[in-house]
Amino acid sequence: MNTRQLNYFLFLPLLFLLAAGCGGKGSRAQLKGQVTLDGVPVTKGAVRLVTEDGSMTESAPIGSDGQYLIAKAPVAPAKLAIVPPVAPFQPPMPKLPKDAPVPKDVKFGPELPPGFPQESEEDKKEIERVRNIHPFYTDPDKSELRTTVEKGENVYNIQLKSKPENPNWPKMPPGGRPPMPPPGGPLK
Repeated sequence: MNTRQLNYFLFLPLLFLLAAGCGGKGSRAQLKGQVTLDGVPVTKGAVRLVTEDGSMTESAPIGSDGQYLIAKAPVAPAKLAIVPPVAPFQPPMPKLPKDAPVPKDVKFGPELPPGFPQESEEDKKEIERVRNIHPFYTDPDKSELRTTVEKGENVYNIQLKSKPENPNWPKMPPGGRPPMPPPGGPLK
C-alpha cells in the first residue's frame, strides 16, 4: 500500500464522521407534553413545531388523553401551533326547485357510507370545541407558544385559553372566528 492509498484509507472514515456530525443543526430530541383548553385535555388535532428560523418542521397527533409526542424534534428554539381536526366532508346540497319531487330512497344528512368510521356525539363536540380555538393558536408565528428543544427528553405542556389574554389578538365574536383583516391593513 503506497502513501496515497494509506492517506485515503485514514482520511475517508474521518470524512464520514464529519459528514454525519456529532450534534449541530441536524440534532434531534424528544418533545412531549399535554395540550389543554381551559384546563380540559384536548383530544383531537395535532401539535406542529417549526424552528425559529423556519428551516425545520415536525408534527404529532394529540392523543385521547391530550398527550403529544414529537419523537424527532429539532434541537433548537421552536414555535408551536395547534392544528385543529378537519371537519368530515359533506357534499353541498343541490339546489332544487321547491316543487321538485324527492325520491324516497335518497337519504340526506351527514351520515357516512358503510365502512367509514362513524363519529360519536362526544367526538363531534370535541372536534367542534377544538376547531373553535382562537385562530392565532394555529399560526406558529403568532401563537406565542415557544420553547427551546434541548438534547434528551423535553416536556412542554400547552395550556390554551378560549379567551386569550393578549390584547393584540382580535376579539372572538360570539360563536365564531374573529374577522379576517382587510387587505392592506390590520383590524382596529
